[in-house]
Amino acid sequence: MEQAYLFPGFLDWASAALVLDCGAHIGLFALQAATVYAPNATFHCLEPAEEQFSALSANLRELLCCPVGKAGEGGGQTLMSCYGSCNRVDQDHAGAGVPSADFGRVTLHRLGVWRDSGQQRLTVYPRVPGNSTFFPAAQRAHHAGYLDQAVYADARERIVPVTSLSDFFRAHSVRRVDVLKVDVEGAELACLEGINPLDFLKVRQIVVEVSSTGGAVQAVLALLHARGFVTRSRRHDAANYLIAAIRRPTPV
Repeated sequence: MEQAYLFPGFLDWASAALVLDCGAHIGLFALQAATVYAPNATFHCLEPAEEQFSALSANLRELLCCPVGKAGEGGGQTLMSCYGSCNRVDQDHAGAGVPSADFGRVTLHRLGVWRDSGQQRLTVYPRVPGNSTFFPAAQRAHHAGYLDQAVYADARERIVPVTSLSDFFRAHSVRRVDVLKVDVEGAELACLEGINPLDFLKVRQIVVEVSSTGGAVQAVLALLHARGFVTRSRRHDAANYLIAAIRRPTPV
């Protein structure tokens, strides 16, 4: 990871009780954050691509713990894996087995995030699976000039389930998100637009990777400022910026 997501001195990870990881990929962020930076937090990790979700599940089972539950939530597949002492299984509102742990819980959802809930067409790139996207033309144009376009050969299209974050909050009784991490390969604005103004009040901190092209940085910053956040941004790599946001303190 992914230490780039930390923004030390600005974001507060240590006291986080719930972290929402949108674009979990194969679990590098979740593994490090759950075991080091936010060891007492509950995690919800969302990843729509079947191949990445399988790797994510395997990594967390091997490196965190083993008990697994399964549920169909809005067309998505949910698999739970915990870390710490796994010694009790409860049932959540969807009837899935939820392993409890002394140090928290990590829940995986094979779901994408979008403005609203339903299905979207995802383009998967087997050679660079981390670049799989809902916006293939923009993704390829974004990387033109410094990424060999041959890596996009053998692209595959999949119809995947997606959720708005407001719908996800309701489905999982989320009342507060201490850190919302978003790395969704071009769908960052769509993800954030899926949080209605009232639900945005539940979100305390955000860190999001945003494309450096097409006005995406400015659009995300404008939305966050309009929702009452103070932001910091910096270049992450040749193609992307990272934006961190904390809710603006209420005047006394």
